[in-house]
This record gives sequence, structure tokens and C-alpha cells, in this order.
Amino acid sequence: MGVHDNQRAAYHSAFLRTLVSTVKQYSVSVLAYSAWSLIDSFEFSGGYSRPFGLIHVDYASGSLDRSHKDSSSFWIKLRETNSVPFVEPDQTTTLSPPTSTQAPSTATSTQAPSTATSTQAPSTAAPSSCTRASSSMTVLLLAVLGLMLALSRSSK
Repeated sequence: MGVHDNQRAAYHSAFLRTLVSTVKQYSVSVLAYSAWSLIDSFEFSGGYSRPFGLIHVDYASGSLDRSHKDSSSFWIKLRETNSVPFVEPDQTTTLSPPTSTQAPSTATSTQAPSTATSTQAPSTAAPSSCTRASSSMTVLLLAVLGLMLALSRSSK
């Protein structure tokens, strides 16, 4: 993704617009929202090659110079306007956070007598640590949202 990271800005834009809509619809209080990291840092899963920060750090040359990534302009506009800017996602990407690893593909292709079909074989590989972490985070977020909804309803 590097310095030109429109995908990251589009992800945060879509997520925050959905969050604002949910807050208005269900009258819940959100205490804080944070991007993963302010600056690029060392990630155990990918070393310095996984730049998650809003600020680029030049590890390649060893100078450690810092510069704003394209996505940092999203946060600057958000602060200046006090509203969530709309960022058009790239047509070739999805609005999901970047993953550090991809699950192994187990797809197989079979040929029926008169029709070609593609089937997905059941996965026999253990879920990757990234998949387990994503599932755990989803469960945690759903639990927190459920608790927030319950608390907001009980306080009325």
C-alpha cells in the first residue's frame, strides 16, 4: 500500500460513516475511535514491510524520515470539518482492512460431462493466526456493541 494508500482512507471513511449512522439510529455513545497506528512500525508478522501507520517512516534508506501518507489527509479533513469525508474506494479493492497473510487456497475445478463448474473443496488447513485473530476481534466487537446497546436501553 505504501505512501499512496487511498484504500486505507476509503476503509476508514466507510467505517466511520456507518458508525455515525449506527450512533444516530440507536443512540449509543462511542468513547473513541482510533486508526491502528500513527506511524509505520515493526510488525511481528511482517517486519517493516507492513506499513500500517498514517505517517510513512523511511526504513529502507535508514534515514527514518517521516512523511504524510495520502490517507492522513482524510484525518486532517475530518478534524477541520468535524464531519466524516467521503472517500471513493478504488474499483479494484474491497473495503476491508489489509491482512498480513492470505489463507491457503483449496479450490479445485471439476468438469461435468456437458457443463464446466467450479467447486470449492472443504478446507482441511487449520485457520491462520490472522483468521483466528480476526474472528476473535469480531466476537469482541460484537460483544462490546451488544453491551453498549443494552446499557443505552437500560438508561432510558
